[in-house]
Amino acid sequence: MKLSEGQDWQFDYETFVKWDQAHPTKQSTSPSTRTNHVEVDEAENEICVPPVIINKTWRQMIRK
Repeated sequence: MKLSEGQDWQFDYETFVKWDQAHPTKQSTSPSTRTNHVEVDEAENEICVPPVIINKTWRQMIRK
């Protein structure tokens, strides 16, 4: 913030809280409507190949 606002800028918690309350987000306005559903990227579910270890055995890699 000092880079964009100048060296004399100082953080004021009370000012931040007032601004934050005046500008609520969808998530902060209705926490009771949130679901426990977690969105999962399908690319993360693809089967991956095991790592390739070069110049060491897998036992040596575990000992790190």
